[in-house]
Amino acid sequence: MTNGLSLQANYTWSKATDYGQNFGTFAPSFMTVSNPFNLRDDKSLSANNIPHKFVASAVWVPATFFHMANSGWSHAIFGDLQLSPITVISAGYAIPAAIPATNPPSFSTVSNTLYGAGGVLGIPFLRNLNRRPYTWTTDLRVSKRIHFTEHMSLELLAEGFNIFNKSNVTGVNTSYISSINFGTTAQTGVLTYNPAYGSTTSINNTIIFSPRQIQLGARFHF
Repeated sequence: MTNGLSLQANYTWSKATDYGQNFGTFAPSFMTVSNPFNLRDDKSLSANNIPHKFVASAVWVPATFFHMANSGWSHAIFGDLQLSPITVISAGYAIPAAIPATNPPSFSTVSNTLYGAGGVLGIPFLRNLNRRPYTWTTDLRVSKRIHFTEHMSLELLAEGFNIFNKSNVTGVNTSYISSINFGTTAQTGVLTYNPAYGSTTSINNTIIFSPRQIQLGARFHF
């Protein structure tokens, strides 16, 4: 920290690929690849691929920054006051390309995948190529310490999360194909593109991304 101010910023570029792994706690009971005999068809960008991420944080002590005196009204207000903001900007999560589970005539199980029954309900070469909008959040922590004696003090805390109440997209329509029409006897389905693919379905409804929240606290040091 120099003269009451500390700044830190970093940018990360990355790329993650996989074969369509699921990120659940337990192993799925269904096939997660299109063709188990040729995994190359499913190699694409990972659902956790975040190619760009920027993080900037600061710690600011106004009394030190402005060289305030150690006594008087300015010290009473700004003495031991500290502000700590952090901003995170990153690319949005990937969007899969799903197809509906439709049974053709005379079939009792879903058989509309690219390689017949049992395959993953998605389009491998379109998996995770599209992305949600970028996300942006700014959090702020303000603390003020009041000293009673050399070894006793009270610290007042105010913390704000997503203080600008940025609307971050947390869910989108992932159905690339809206319907598959097999007719009455035809075994080749007619695919209908879903124009709502990629449209927003939810905003700020996760643990990481939520509406603005403010919490207050106090801590006694002795």
